[in-house]
Amino acid sequence: MEEIAKLLEYSDRRIKPIVLTMISLEIRVGVFDDLKGSYIVPINSDNGKPIAAKMLVYQGNKEEYFTFITAEAL
Repeated sequence: MEEIAKLLEYSDRRIKPIVLTMISLEIRVGVFDDLKGSYIVPINSDNGKPIAAKMLVYQGNKEEYFTFITAEAL
């Protein structure tokens, strides 16, 4: 938990969504090489605010599965 907190404190704005996405999805860094925008489907509330997203991980692989990420990682 301490290591995650330190990563989230890092000043580069790109780090936080990456770390939160990896934690939320329980994925490895290598997954990002294969992700494409079409694999991410936003889930919005009634007022249009994003509350989560559905993601397809490891597409085309026997380990392919859908998973969800929280709004904090969007």
